[in-house]
Amino acid sequence: MMKRVASVCLLGLRAALRSRLVVALLILLALVATAIKGDGTPTGELRMQLTWTLGIAFAVLGAASLWIGCSAVAGDIETGRHVGAAVSPVRPFEIWLGRWLSLVIINCFLLALVMAALLLQLRINGFSSKDTAVSRLLPLDPAAIERLVLSTYDHVQSLGALRGDAKEEDVLASIRDDLLTSYTPVDPGQRRRWGFLLEERDAALPLRVEFSYISAAGTAGGSEGICQVYNEAGDVVASRKVDENDIGAITFHVPVGALNEGTRKISVTFENTEDLETGSGVLVHHMESLKVFVPDGGLVWNMFKCWLALISMLALLSAIGVTCGTLFSFPVAAFTATELVCLLLLGQGTLFEEGVEVKAREEMAEGGPTVVEVVAAKASGAIFRAVNSFTAPFTNTHALDRLGDGVALDIKKIGRCVFWTSLAQPICFGILGALVLRRREL
Repeated sequence: MMKRVASVCLLGLRAALRSRLVVALLILLALVATAIKGDGTPTGELRMQLTWTLGIAFAVLGAASLWIGCSAVAGDIETGRHVGAAVSPVRPFEIWLGRWLSLVIINCFLLALVMAALLLQLRINGFSSKDTAVSRLLPLDPAAIERLVLSTYDHVQSLGALRGDAKEEDVLASIRDDLLTSYTPVDPGQRRRWGFLLEERDAALPLRVEFSYISAAGTAGGSEGICQVYNEAGDVVASRKVDENDIGAITFHVPVGALNEGTRKISVTFENTEDLETGSGVLVHHMESLKVFVPDGGLVWNMFKCWLALISMLALLSAIGVTCGTLFSFPVAAFTATELVCLLLLGQGTLFEEGVEVKAREEMAEGGPTVVEVVAAKASGAIFRAVNSFTAPFTNTHALDRLGDGVALDIKKIGRCVFWTSLAQPICFGILGALVLRRREL
């Protein structure tokens, strides 16, 4: 079987080279990789190169994979040049698998070249591979969050502020959402504390602390205070003063050796040191105002993980294209595949779901929806959830955004993406394509 699949794959690669497809894509990708520039700052340059340039290259390869996949088998069927005449005997699934693998190999090669070119440009511009990939530490022990939620619930209940028909789990969920998404004030003389969990290796690495806040002066001025980092014993290992020149944000580091080996928890505090009578408070976000980062793998390793995630989606798009090519003629296959991809893209955001909710509220305000409208809304919601689940392994990696922000991609999420998006789901399309090919042969 492997020899026959390899032969079909080789025929697909040879056809792509003969049609000058690879050369055309190389020229187009070279223009994309060199045309986009940053805003002149190191951070802007890094984000533009790793997010916009790579994103456009990914979109070009995705569109090419989809349409070339549609023509890979459909063109052979329409012209009567069945691959079985060159590789015999060959099974329908082997035809599908060989054509699909040829597209995956081309995509792997072209995307690797784009990333190599981007890495070379970043190195020329002075970026270090050791300083552009970090992982964010987990804020607060989850058990501490739950204790805070329960204490808030008990306080609200003691005040008699709960409705009689309110369910406990609903109230707890609402309090938890408020704690994780809302801003809280830190008035003069008050202190706010965050806790962070460390991995065993983190104590021996330099930590970067970023603190942001909203002051009463807004962008016209900062505030006065002090940020301090404590180890498990309660000793201060790093500190940074906040003054009027710090407009809403500061960054400082915990040097190597400041934490004892084996340290698993640290805490960071912000104390508002403005005058108690004349000073003003600041607003801090429970989850976003205080961030702690640790080096994790460097730029090359992070780009490789992003490459795996993007190749997984390109493999899925190729599978969709090849399968549509087995079902229909090329024009119909291209239209169908494009519609499927649009549906996949729609499922990655919340616009579709929000539109359904808005329409439902409008209908309720007008006196209630009809039976047909209820069925249509439920069907739309089911389609959205199904599509969102289908694309979740890829979208959950946040590959391009994390790479552009210099945040390390989660290798576990990348592994799930590779398994489901580049293996399990394409194989399902392959089985469907093989069944259709067998039927068309008969």
